[in-house]
Amino acid sequence: MLCTYGGFTRLVRGHTDDLGEETTAETRSAIENGLRNGNIPLISEQIKEAKRMGLKTYACVNAMAIFNVTKDELINEVDKPMGLATFLELAKDAATTLYV
Repeated sequence: MLCTYGGFTRLVRGHTDDLGEETTAETRSAIENGLRNGNIPLISEQIKEAKRMGLKTYACVNAMAIFNVTKDELINEVDKPMGLATFLELAKDAATTLYV
């Protein structure tokens, strides 16, 4: 999984479970309700579970530069920073690829 721009912000330590400005008020309300009721797990929990199942997570180097984020500021679940071209080469034979 390569996270860039809007998805990338979820990889920054302390912001994984934030609901970003791109989330509409209606969607935000539904998500907050689901989180409160325990019907929706936190994104941080979903990422940790996916890592236990073998997910490889990459942070977009361009997004890191634009948002002025260093590797040390990323959550531990990030395998490494990577550019889109490198990710596409790595993932070309993958059964499942996520570009977030």
